[in-house]
Amino acid sequence: MLHRPREHVLEEESRRAFDSAFPSEWVVRPQSPDYGLDAEVQIFKNQTATHLRFLAQLKSTDSSSKSDNSIKYRFSCRHLLYYIDSTTPVMLAVYDAKRKIFFYKWVQSFFSELTELEKLSLHSQETITLHFEEKLTSERHQQIERELRHLYFATGLRPVTLGPLRIELNINTSSQTAPSTQAPNKETLNRELHQWLSRTKSNQSIILVQHEADVTIEFQLENNKLALNHHGLNQHIELPLPLDINTSFEKNIEDLAFFYKVLISFLASIAGFSGTACSLVSDLITHERKLQSSPGLYFLQPAFASLFARSGHASDALDLAELLLSNGHADAATILATAAPIQGMNFVQAQRYRRFLKSVVDIETFPARKAAAHYNLANSLRNTGHHREAIAHYIQAAKFDEGYFSRSYWWGEFAGCLYMTKRRRLALFYYNAAKSMGETRIPVGALIADVLLHLGKFKEAVEAFDEHIADGNSLSAEFTLKNWLAAFLSSKFGNTRRRINTALRSAQKAYSLPMETQLSALEEALRLDPLCDFAWHNYAHFKSKEDPDNTPAYWLAAAILSPWNIETQVNGFASLQAEKGKGALVLESALLAEIHRINAPALREELRKRALDRSGGDVQEAERNVQSTMELARLSEKMFATQSPDAPFNWRLLSPPTDGNKQ
Repeated sequence: MLHRPREHVLEEESRRAFDSAFPSEWVVRPQSPDYGLDAEVQIFKNQTATHLRFLAQLKSTDSSSKSDNSIKYRFSCRHLLYYIDSTTPVMLAVYDAKRKIFFYKWVQSFFSELTELEKLSLHSQETITLHFEEKLTSERHQQIERELRHLYFATGLRPVTLGPLRIELNINTSSQTAPSTQAPNKETLNRELHQWLSRTKSNQSIILVQHEADVTIEFQLENNKLALNHHGLNQHIELPLPLDINTSFEKNIEDLAFFYKVLISFLASIAGFSGTACSLVSDLITHERKLQSSPGLYFLQPAFASLFARSGHASDALDLAELLLSNGHADAATILATAAPIQGMNFVQAQRYRRFLKSVVDIETFPARKAAAHYNLANSLRNTGHHREAIAHYIQAAKFDEGYFSRSYWWGEFAGCLYMTKRRRLALFYYNAAKSMGETRIPVGALIADVLLHLGKFKEAVEAFDEHIADGNSLSAEFTLKNWLAAFLSSKFGNTRRRINTALRSAQKAYSLPMETQLSALEEALRLDPLCDFAWHNYAHFKSKEDPDNTPAYWLAAAILSPWNIETQVNGFASLQAEKGKGALVLESALLAEIHRINAPALREELRKRALDRSGGDVQEAERNVQSTMELARLSEKMFATQSPDAPFNWRLLSPPTDGNKQ
């Protein structure tokens, strides 16, 4: 006799209940193969597909909670980490078979409520129990839609465009003050825009319609405004237009058509038609007479610079910027050219961008604009490692516009160049000036601590880090490690005047000595300069044998001071793995994040070599271990890039007791 397991019955019952929780107009598609996700739900409105959809993982249980308003269920951490990287929102839905009801939770919302350490801990545990309170019922579909819209835009996700963007154009002629004969003719305007879309081969992505549009753009004749209504996002935006209602009909059509073209290009970009939007903007710049006569009307220029960067067309943006510059539109050209640094530049593109900025400097006569060009050029040089040249242009920027002296970011960026050219005492002065002006763009408090660390003022560096944290600031992975390092070196060596060259020669000499005398020679080198990275690898090796209880501290210090020595860095990471406690976990994550940021390929190779040794040559097992650690490294880097962990500041637990070397 055939028997159907209870789990199969539950699965079928839950699928039917899930389908019935949504309006019949919505489409619920089973996922096959599901890879842990059971369904995709797409929202339709008025028999038209919207851009909104989500994925769902369905679970079911016969074990009801004692409470009628909640339920608990245990989920795989590995699956949750997989879902959080989805570009589409993911719903977790748990079916209570006894009460015949679904509870749900959005993965993205759950993840945003975790602390950074809780997020990291998902990698080290198999499962996690989630508490569900929201019921998934057929009466709740409007709330589901609102939550979905919020998720898309609060978390930076973008809805997938399911078809061409439908735009409706309207002209409101209800004005009682303006002559109706001066109102632009809608048919003429539509014809002009249809021809433009056809000429740019964009009429497959952008369709002008009379009803059921995604977006409506309405010209309000009475107050000279364009009102943009995006029905799918419940957004309404009004933009004032400098149009004269007393001008000719033809002039109004020309002016208004230009603004419609700019808005249509912008809407194409945010709807996901990046290639189409780039083509439309290129056509506007190269063929539009209105732009040539009045570049100030091109009011959405910064958004388009970002568009070219996102779609990987920064070189095209530079071409257009050069054309704008040759036509005398330096402001518009400069803004559009920023697509290059936004996208990220290789050596050739960086050279080209700087040539463009030098051209702006040469032709610009207005002092404030010339100063801005010098400032942008300085930033480009600083970001590509040309710090000495950057300093000269920061000075020129302030020469042509003394207002830069009152801008905190100018002092902070200048300080960074001074630091990188080893003028650290002067850099400290500039950073303090930026701090006194209230600089917030850069972590100026941590940067001051970093300078103090490299000046050998370890105690003052610790105090500066403490003050930075006390002000409510977080630390990057780099500064998390340097914070610990400052405390460690302060306890072991005290403040010291660094004798860098002497220490380096002493360390080089130590490596030629017999093994039994190397330790004392390396200690002498570190007394001369506790930051002598050349001495630290072997010093950590010797001290880990002499003082095994503090092995993690010595290897961590060596790893921080040897960012390009992958063997030393992985030794530091491996030694921290044996430590317990929140502070050790933060330091382990910070070190792994920094190794991954600086040299991910070398990290993978070093991990593979060690994994093969541990597995006895089992390639598959070794590769699994490597992949797991690399994923942890990627997450750690991402975590520190967004927000530093909120661990209490007792991370100095790894610092060894003072051993008589303190001066």
